[in-house]
Amino acid sequence: GDRRQRMGRTSRFLFDIVPDVCIIGFCVLLLVQGIGYTRMGVLRTATNSQVNMAFVYAAIPTFAALSIIYAVANLLADLRAFQRGEPASPAPPPEAE
Repeated sequence: GDRRQRMGRTSRFLFDIVPDVCIIGFCVLLLVQGIGYTRMGVLRTATNSQVNMAFVYAAIPTFAALSIIYAVANLLADLRAFQRGEPASPAPPPEAE
């Protein structure tokens, strides 16, 4: 009855947040490593364009930071939906259940 439905919702919530948690973990690693890589790029200049490579390498931690923000927003949306008793969006099609 109610317990089974509650466990089903809890299990679905946990299943829904796994990708976001994995993305956050990976992006934190990418952010830390990207910052180090960007710092090393300060000492390098592209041969043909004479562009400091730190500007090029800065794309890595920038992408990581934006991805963390996006994943945290998704995680919070899933948490709010779970607390309200609603399915996380996007909901699976009715025939899938």
